Amino acid sequence: MDSHEQQTGKLSVTALGACVYRAIGARDPDEETRNPDYLAEKFIDRLPIVPRMGLSLDFAEAIDRIRRTPRYLYFFVTARTKHLDAVLTRELESGAAQVVILGAGFDSRALRFHQKFPHVKFFEPDRPATQEIKRRLTRARIGPPPSTLVYVPLDFNTQSLGQALGRAGYDPRARTVFIWEGVTYYLSAEAVDATLRFIAEHSAPGSAVVFDYLDEDLEKAGGERSPEVEKVRKRLADQNEPLAFGLPQKRAASFVARRGLRVEPDLGPEELTRRYLIAGDGSVYGPVPRSLRIMQAVVPDRQVQP
Repeated sequence: MDSHEQQTGKLSVTALGACVYRAIGARDPDEETRNPDYLAEKFIDRLPIVPRMGLSLDFAEAIDRIRRTPRYLYFFVTARTKHLDAVLTRELESGAAQVVILGAGFDSRALRFHQKFPHVKFFEPDRPATQEIKRRLTRARIGPPPSTLVYVPLDFNTQSLGQALGRAGYDPRARTVFIWEGVTYYLSAEAVDATLRFIAEHSAPGSAVVFDYLDEDLEKAGGERSPEVEKVRKRLADQNEPLAFGLPQKRAASFVARRGLRVEPDLGPEELTRRYLIAGDGSVYGPVPRSLRIMQAVVPDRQVQP
């Protein structure tokens, strides 16, 4: 057993699981539904979590199992990754100067986007245990990370994002893209509130945050949680990563507005499917959980606080 396997007990199981799904999706032979994260497998190809999930990195075998189970989260991860890459590309091409990957896990965007945007600075706030292993794997399997990538040790529930980013060289006057992928579910309401307020108050007008969230209205429809989310909820609780936060979709825009941001847009399963999960033959690639959404919000014009 290599040292990476010995240390995985320190890591987020959800971060590893999402990375497995991205690695499988990156091998999709269909260009229309292929996941763009071609580096994901570099982080997990020798990990026991892949067979423990009942999967392999052979695409045909893995997708057959995913379709038979079914694993709706795989299709959501595919749509989510494609959408966040599209948002990031659009924002950087239109002038954003820095990127903050909140709770980065095994996100590879700082590495994948560096060649096209060599002067953009990427900050990755995350738990030190995850960062330690990610840094070692990056050097061993991909190469030295670019100087524009800054790792920022942080626990969102107990530490200040602003203080951590300030020490790392974050510029509050620069137009910034915040990527918040697969994180809000596990945070306290106070941590979500503080993060959104920080973005609104300490980044330049035109800055954007894009994040996924759990629609509480659907999860609790009829007074009962949907079976697909309940199954995930139980598994996460058993792994000591319980779901802790969600938003009623009908009130999500006002929730974000009260923190100083403007929503544009808030995408649900139908729109995510239409944009990212239509195969080359015109068929629907796979179902997305009804209670998961992806929102983008922007910082309106105002006086930026230093």
